[in-house]
Amino acid sequence: MYTAPLGDHKSAIPLIARWFETEWPSWYGTEGPGDAVEDLLCWCDEATVPVARVVLDENKSIIGIAALKQTGLGEEYGFGPFLSAMYVCPDARRLGAGMLLAEAITDVARRHKFPNLYATTDGAHKLLIRLGWSETGFRSVSDRGPLSILYKDLRGIG
Repeated sequence: MYTAPLGDHKSAIPLIARWFETEWPSWYGTEGPGDAVEDLLCWCDEATVPVARVVLDENKSIIGIAALKQTGLGEEYGFGPFLSAMYVCPDARRLGAGMLLAEAITDVARRHKFPNLYATTDGAHKLLIRLGWSETGFRSVSDRGPLSILYKDLRGIG
């Protein structure tokens, strides 16, 4: 497995948009305010934030995505930027794809010289803790309930 910029794999945007519509229907579904294709297209420019990384398997099939975004759950406390929109295909979970995505977005955030990176998640909480993320002590409310806001200090090593 390896990660790559979403901009290098724009042909996968329709597939990823379907993932988003299924995973986050209240935002990206038919009645939601979000437009997955529009968001994904905006995440293809490497020089700006938001930006995304995809993870590919040994057959060069895209099996996941994550984004670095200025906004997200937790911005109400003044936090940002965020590891956001992290999704790994169900068949590819627990194989290291999430770890690669989290590390790739962390590297992008460091290149943009952000001192901290934040995230809220209901599915990757344990993974982020294993990767050295810490609890902020704050929670944000999502459609899936209250979520802990985690952060990673990017000024140190690792």
